[in-house]
Amino acid sequence: MLSQKELIEIRKEIEESQNPFFLFDNDPDGLSSAAILIKNFQKGIAFPFKSFPNIDYSLREKIEKTSPDKIFVLDKPLSDENFLNSMNEKGIKVLIIDHHELQISENLKSKVKIFNSFPSSEPTSYICQKICNNKNTIWISLVGCIHDVFLPEFIGDFKGEFPEMVPSKIDISTLKYTSEIGEISLMTSLALKSSNQTIQNILDLFINATGPKDLYLENEKNSFIHKKYKQMNKIIDRTISKAKIFGNLVFLEYSGEYSLSSDIANKLYFKNPNKFIAVCYKKYDAINISLRGVGAKKFTEKFVSSNKNSMGGGHEVACGLRIYPEIFEDFKKELFTKFRNS
Repeated sequence: MLSQKELIEIRKEIEESQNPFFLFDNDPDGLSSAAILIKNFQKGIAFPFKSFPNIDYSLREKIEKTSPDKIFVLDKPLSDENFLNSMNEKGIKVLIIDHHELQISENLKSKVKIFNSFPSSEPTSYICQKICNNKNTIWISLVGCIHDVFLPEFIGDFKGEFPEMVPSKIDISTLKYTSEIGEISLMTSLALKSSNQTIQNILDLFINATGPKDLYLENEKNSFIHKKYKQMNKIIDRTISKAKIFGNLVFLEYSGEYSLSSDIANKLYFKNPNKFIAVCYKKYDAINISLRGVGAKKFTEKFVSSNKNSMGGGHEVACGLRIYPEIFEDFKKELFTKFRNS
C-alpha cells in the first residue's frame, strides 16, 4: 500500500493543479478512480485510455487542446516515450497512480512521478479513496475494487449503510456475482465496451450520483447502462456455453464483434474456482488472452520472455496476454502441457 506520506503528496499535487487531466484505464477500476478524484476535488477533465502501451495521436491532440498543467494517469503503467517526451517539452507534469508491475526504463522514470502499490497491488480506486477519505465515495471505490478482485477493509462501513446490497457471506467472488454492489461493478464493466462518448456519460453518472442506488435502480438517466449490460450479458452467457474442460483446464477460443475475454474469464473462474481458465479472443491480426488461476503470472512471464511476438502481464492469479496468430498453436501447446493435468 502507498504510505501516508505518498497519499498526502498526491493530494497536494491535485490541490495545487489548476487544470488537471485524468487519463484513466477504461475499466471499472480506472473509471472509479477518475470519478472519485473529480467528485472530491471538484475539478479536472477525464478521458479513457484505450490504446496500450502507446497513446495515439488523436488522444494526444485532445489532451493538448485542454492545456492541462498536470496529467494523472490512473490504472495504467504508461510507458509511451514519445508522449512523455512531448509532455516534458511542454512543461506538463505527468504522474502515474497505479498498482501493476511497472516495466519502464530508468530513462522514462525520470520523466514521470510514479505512485505504485505493487507488490501488494491494492487497486487504483482503493488508492484514490484513501487519498480523499470521503465516506460518500466508498461505494464508487468498491465498484473498482470488486472488478479487480480485491476486498477492501471499508466493505464493513458500506454494509452498515447498505446492508441489502451486500451478502451475509462476504468474500470477493460471492460479492462480485451475487450482490447488488457487485452487479453495479459487472454492469459498469460491460457498459464500458462502448464509444468514448458513452464512457463519458457513465463517468458523469458516477460523479453526479448521490449513492449506489442511482446506478443500481434503472431509471431514465441510467437506462443506457442497463440496456448495454443486458445485451452484453447475453453474449457472455452464449459464449461461455462453448467453453470446454480438459482435466484441470477450462479452455475457450472465440471471435466476434466484442472482446470480452476478461469478463468471460472472471465468470468462468467463479464457476470453476479450482481449475485454470484460458479465454482467447481471436482477431485477424492478434489474439487477446485472459488467464485465471494459480500460476497465471508465472506462466505469462515465462511465455512472454521466450516469445517476442507477445506481450502481457498482470497479477498472481489474473493475467492478460496479446499474441500474434502465428504463435497461437505454440501457446496452446505450452498451456495444455502446463495446466491440463496440474
